[in-house]
Amino acid sequence: GFSYSHFLRIMNEPEKAVTISRKGEYGWDGWLGCYMANFPSDNMSILIMTQKKDSGTFGLTRKIRNIILA
Repeated sequence: GFSYSHFLRIMNEPEKAVTISRKGEYGWDGWLGCYMANFPSDNMSILIMTQKKDSGTFGLTRKIRNIILA
């Protein structure tokens, strides 16, 4: 459901996502585990800072994100 532009992921089709998502959400998943998601329609941001080599978006990040958005 994501497209990519300007080094950010942008949610265009939430029904295709594997996590709970919102249309218009955008953000970044860093190689060392840093994660940022902005939800303009909800006036909310999520920022998770982790130093874990080669982790990208790992299980804990997805769980925290789903709890917040549920």
